[in-house]
Amino acid sequence: MNHIGIISNNLSKMEQKVHTLQKKSRQQSFHVHHPRQLQQFNLKKYDLLITSSAYIDDVMNHAHHLTKIAVCISHVAEDQVERLLQMNLDGYLTPNMTNSELIHAINMILQGDVYVHPRFSSTLLHSYRTYIKIKIERPLNLLTKKEWLVLEHIANGSSNQVIAKKMGISSSTVKNHISSIFKKFGVNNRTDAVLKAIRNNWIIV
Repeated sequence: MNHIGIISNNLSKMEQKVHTLQKKSRQQSFHVHHPRQLQQFNLKKYDLLITSSAYIDDVMNHAHHLTKIAVCISHVAEDQVERLLQMNLDGYLTPNMTNSELIHAINMILQGDVYVHPRFSSTLLHSYRTYIKIKIERPLNLLTKKEWLVLEHIANGSSNQVIAKKMGISSSTVKNHISSIFKKFGVNNRTDAVLKAIRNNWIIV
C-alpha cells in the first residue's frame, strides 16, 4: 500500500477528488492536508506528496528526504520552470488531469520515473536543455534534496538568513544543513563546498 498526501487549501474539493481516486485505485491510500497542518502530521509516512507551486517550498522543508514530491501547476512561467527544475521534483501535474491520467502519473512516479504532463513537455524540455549546458551528475544519496537546494543558494551568494527566508526554515536549520554538507563533502567552509560541487558538475552557477 502506497500512501499519497495531497497538500491543498481547498480541502472540500480535494476530499471529493480523493474519494473518487480511492475508488479507482485500491493500491494507494490518499490523504488531504491543509498547508497550515504540515507541522502537525507525520509526513514521513508518505511515499508521494502532491502540492501546488504556492506551497512547494513548505512541502519540501517538511517532507522526508526519501519522499517523492510532485507539483500541480496551471501554467508555467520561464523563471518558474527553471526554479522547479532546480528543485529536482518527481512530477509536474496539471489541475485539469482526469482521474485516470492522475493515477497513471502517480504510478509512474512511485515506480521511480519523473512524470511530466504533455502540456508542459515542450516548455520543460526547452528549459532543461538550457539548464544542462554543463551536464549535472549528482551522486545518489550524497546529499538530501534540501541540502542540494541549500548548497545552490550558497553558490548564489545567499546568506544563512536569506536562505532561511527563501526556504521557509529557521537559520539554525540552515546551519544544520550546511554542517551536514561540510561533513559529507569533507570540507570546512562554504567556498570549498561550492568549489567541490562546481568541479564535479554537481551544480551550475
